Amino acid sequence: MGQIKRRYWVVMGVLLLIFLLSLTLIVSRSDKKIEHSLEVVGLTIALFTGVSALALGDKGRPKIDYAVRYWGNATKGKGEIWWEQLGPDVKAVIGEQVDKINTYQVYFKITNTSPFSLESPTLTFRIPKKVQHPTQDYQHLEIRSNLYNSGKDARHMEFGNTILLSHSNLPFLNENEDLKIWIRMRLKDDDDKPITIRLSLNANNADGSQKIITVTPRDLLVFTENESGVA
Repeated sequence: MGQIKRRYWVVMGVLLLIFLLSLTLIVSRSDKKIEHSLEVVGLTIALFTGVSALALGDKGRPKIDYAVRYWGNATKGKGEIWWEQLGPDVKAVIGEQVDKINTYQVYFKITNTSPFSLESPTLTFRIPKKVQHPTQDYQHLEIRSNLYNSGKDARHMEFGNTILLSHSNLPFLNENEDLKIWIRMRLKDDDDKPITIRLSLNANNADGSQKIITVTPRDLLVFTENESGVA
């Protein structure tokens, strides 16, 4: 459930202060003034009760909870491209000449652990630009993913040294339902320099949240679906 909004706490605090002040005045005033103070106390209690009821009914939007498991599995979905096959633009970006480059399907299993269904969920990945892999003609670099199986609501945007991949095609993501997404990346299986992947999940009926995955390609490619990383 969402948090009670701050403005309600402020109003209830003011009413409580008036209530306490009225009680203090009752002790020191005459009978006539006490009667007036009791009226103020009664009105304050009524207002406090009303504001409390309003606050409990207006807790704002809930926040999305979800779990992420991720793995690379170097034995499945591996692609190999020889250096001689690459176009000059791709070679210039990669820089260091190697015999061949390897690409892998990296998997992400997203589970909605919120106690409600998500309406029109939007899933966004922000990944390093350096993991782009060659296009099928080897002349350029790109990112392929099953996020693009339905291109209607898929988005691809470069942002600094990262690439944003976003998709909002699903009408719902039910409670405890899974999504399995793969993104092909160019990785070295012995690379121990960590990469950072940011994953955001938003919905029309709840506030979104972000998870940050920092993992080395070497570790990522050892993971399998049964022994995956967790975020």
